Formats: sequence, C-alpha cells, structure tokens
Amino acid sequence: MEILYVEDNPEDALMFETFLGDMANIEVCSSPYSALNMISIRDFDYVVLDLHLRLGSSAVVAQTLIDRGIPFMFFTSADKDDVVQEVGEELLDRCLFKNGDRDPYLTLKSRVSEEIGSLQVC
Repeated sequence: MEILYVEDNPEDALMFETFLGDMANIEVCSSPYSALNMISIRDFDYVVLDLHLRLGSSAVVAQTLIDRGIPFMFFTSADKDDVVQEVGEELLDRCLFKNGDRDPYLTLKSRVSEEIGSLQVC
C-alpha cells in the first residue's frame, strides 16, 4: 500500500508517518508541484492533502486525482467555508478537519483504513 501525504508542516508530516506508517509506505511532499510530479511518476493507492500549502493550494492536485481516479482526502486546518470556496461543496465529504477533533490523526487513520479497505473489497 502506497500513500502520498501532501503537507508543508514537518511536524504534521512526522505525526502522519507515526500514525499511518504501520499500514502503508508513506511518501511526503510539501508543495502542489512536487505532488503533481510524484503522482505522474508513481502509483499511489491513496493521497492525503493539506489544502493550504506555502507554495499554493492543493486544489489543483485534487483535480488531477479526480481525473485519474485516485482516492484522496483533505486533512486540513482550514474551516468549512474556506474549503467550500477553494474546492467546492461537493468535496466536503472528502475533508477531515484537524481543528475540533480531539485526536485528528487517529480519526484520519480510521477513515483512511475504512476507505482503503472498501477499495480492496471492490
């Protein structure tokens, strides 16, 4: 299992690898440009995106993932209104908000596990 995590905060990337590293090989990149490059040269089973990155929005990455049929989720500190403005209301179900969750990484691990499990059953 290969997961790409697009995150520009090194502490968040380390937490992600700590919580999800036992279920998949994790590749981390920190910009939308490096994410698009990684997606073009490697096959990922799942992608987790932070919405706002220092070098731009990951919305363009999300569109590429949709076009290629690669499952993904936003894992973001942005608020709901910001997400709707950036990527549209139809992708809200693909969002997990870091703020307001007591343990966002455990919640993320659970959601990713569920989604990957449902992909493997199909």
